[in-house]
Amino acid sequence: MEGLAAKLLGNRISGPPALASLYLLDAYLETEAAKSHGAFKQGWGYCLVSTNLSPSIQMDQQESLSPSMEDYLETILLLEKKNRVARVKDIAHELSVQMPSVTSALKVLKSRSLVEYEKNSFINLTPKGLKLARAVLRKHEILVDFFKLALGLEGDSAEHQACQIEHAISQDTAESFSKLTHWVQESNKETLAPGSISD
Repeated sequence: MEGLAAKLLGNRISGPPALASLYLLDAYLETEAAKSHGAFKQGWGYCLVSTNLSPSIQMDQQESLSPSMEDYLETILLLEKKNRVARVKDIAHELSVQMPSVTSALKVLKSRSLVEYEKNSFINLTPKGLKLARAVLRKHEILVDFFKLALGLEGDSAEHQACQIEHAISQDTAESFSKLTHWVQESNKETLAPGSISD
């Protein structure tokens, strides 16, 4: 397969579902280029292939938070949704870190006015922290949908890829992924849905 998407991704994905979607992705990339968005090609491929991007080159900087700090905000938000409250031990369990590490991170987040936290108390996101946490979670969910619905990846693989990439793209780029996923789904209705192609 000689398309741009295949060249960018190489052997990172394989199997009929992914290949079926790659043909559609190539068509989409060509369409975007024709609309004078040629940079979309390079940006799309770059954020997919480069999963170890430095926080310093994030497009929106997310208040210059490191990926780990973004993970803390996202985890606190998910715990609040699940348990109505977030506790240090629960955060430590979800992120597979030691409780002292959580405490240190919370102090940083508190200094940035992103969480309300006192020793031996529940953790709450401030309005500012909630906004950032929702933005990170939104990017994660968009990327998971992209990998599952556009590329046909399995759940665990999709989650893992999303966790690596979500910190390295801007909110606008994430929304472009959402549009791309929708485009692939609509295109597949007229051709072959991921997973339905045969040799």
